[in-house]
Amino acid sequence: TISNEQLDGTIIPIGGGKDSNVTLELLKEVSKDNLAFVIGSKKVSMECAKIAGFENDRIIEVKRVIDKNLIDLNQKGFLNGHTPFSAIVAFITYLCACLFGKRFIALSNEDSANESNVKGDNINHQYSKTIEFENDFREYAEKYMKSNVEYFSILRPITELQIAYLFSKYEKYHSIFKSCNVGSKTEPWRWCCDCPKCLFVFTILAPFLYREKEIKIFGNDMFENKELLNTFIELCGYGETKPFECVGTYEEVNFAVSKTIESLLDKGINIDEQDNFGQTAFHYACFTTSAALLTLLLTKNPNIYIKDIKGNYGTKYLQTLESNCGLGGLCSCGSNLPFDHRAIIVAVGLRRVCGHILQTRGGTPAGQSDFHAYGQSVLQLCF
Repeated sequence: TISNEQLDGTIIPIGGGKDSNVTLELLKEVSKDNLAFVIGSKKVSMECAKIAGFENDRIIEVKRVIDKNLIDLNQKGFLNGHTPFSAIVAFITYLCACLFGKRFIALSNEDSANESNVKGDNINHQYSKTIEFENDFREYAEKYMKSNVEYFSILRPITELQIAYLFSKYEKYHSIFKSCNVGSKTEPWRWCCDCPKCLFVFTILAPFLYREKEIKIFGNDMFENKELLNTFIELCGYGETKPFECVGTYEEVNFAVSKTIESLLDKGINIDEQDNFGQTAFHYACFTTSAALLTLLLTKNPNIYIKDIKGNYGTKYLQTLESNCGLGGLCSCGSNLPFDHRAIIVAVGLRRVCGHILQTRGGTPAGQSDFHAYGQSVLQLCF
């Protein structure tokens, strides 16, 4: 067993995304004995480390080579399994900590990684980033590795939304950082702007950087890409599953969207402007059935009688909400009204739910979910 007296400093794994860059900044004041860790020698990760002040003699580079047999099997039609990359990083950094005499391994996995990808089941694409894996690995290391190296995530107490807020302040990384797994297979690493990961990062940063700054980072406004609408709906929690990518929680996404819309409304945009499909912001809020968006938009008095090119009011898309909102009594009390008006009754009911939850200190009532209340508590921590 290596004693604590023989260990000093921290190894910081760097993936090139916003999370590890936030960790680099948080530990900057105590970086004298720290080492950066990069696996795969990605240029983006190396540049992030150097922006944070790490020169080559303080960067551990690990080369990763794919077994030729795996490539041969792929060419024969065999499928790849999921690579638990964070678990691989855990074991390699632990070995490096012992070799280089470092006391801590500071990961950048946030609380949001704990949410399942499948509703009603504990199936998590990013299991090796969860607190469950972290505890399992610590227990395994203590039992079998016999070292005093401490493996933990410094960002575990906070969420993707809070990380996005912090990262928005570190502008020196904005032109460098990358998170897109699709784009990581190209040289240079780029944002593909067509996958769930890209859309999530764009969305979670939007309350703080939208619009010009994000276009400068990503090259376009992903909110204007209609091809991403289904992905957006899944990220918001209205699909059967959450995309099998390392993305944040449904609540975070919905709150980020609400805050972005609120910011645009405060800037005086035309809330009733129609797109090429004749749809307004109200149409899309109804389509996603987001309580937060409906509540926000209704306070701005949108014209709910605007029809899209199919002749539909926005409230037509609220029909699925009527059976899912848990407010059957409110819906039925307006059953003799045109659906447009019943939709408003539903929305008013949702506002009542919002108000109730905001006053509830014991958490969200069972069976109800309120993004705005969640967001307010997160925002208090951010600011």
